[in-house]
Amino acid sequence: VCSLGIASMPWKWADTSAMITWLLGYSVILAPVLGIMLVDYFIVNGRSIDVDELYVATPKSRYFYWNGFHVSAILCTLLATLVNVPGLLHALGVLNEIPTILLKSFEFSWFTGVGFGALLYWFTGVVF
Repeated sequence: VCSLGIASMPWKWADTSAMITWLLGYSVILAPVLGIMLVDYFIVNGRSIDVDELYVATPKSRYFYWNGFHVSAILCTLLATLVNVPGLLHALGVLNEIPTILLKSFEFSWFTGVGFGALLYWFTGVVF
């Protein structure tokens, strides 16, 4: 509990802009994961999960992928995250100027992250 309290930096929450930047920065990473999970469940797997296969740790398992890693999901997460990273770096003061479209993308990072993550994962699911 102590580490969670320190990680959330409650002393920074009094500054509203710091809170918004922290929440948007958090969504830069989590939003693509949600998009990928939604597409995987509703489109790729057709709303079905083989629960018994989730607990089989052998290469013959349906969910084993490549040594236990779903490479296309990881790559899609990284690529969808990259869309909003320039806006995050600008909000943190690392980058001085970025194109307006990247700044707006960061302001709506939850929606752009879910959208890009879902589209990329859907595309890799169809192509591969």
